[in-house]
Amino acid sequence: MNLFRNIPILTKPFFRCSQIGLDDLIATKQPGRYDEAISLLIDLRDVAIRKGKMEECKARVTRLREQHEKKPSFLKRMGKAGL
Repeated sequence: MNLFRNIPILTKPFFRCSQIGLDDLIATKQPGRYDEAISLLIDLRDVAIRKGKMEECKARVTRLREQHEKKPSFLKRMGKAGL
């Protein structure tokens, strides 16, 4: 399921839409919610590839890794997903 199919990416700063629930999912510290956040990040990465915004995507992922460096389970999931 593509969560961003109907969001007009080109009309907003890219990844502004990524704030829809992403930070809330990560903040729960629940493994199931981490999986939802990873799924969302994968969708965003796929959009970034299609829109030629990979550098911005990489920067966002790096910031997330830095912000959540004390959440090894989340970081492990990111790595496993290739993020």
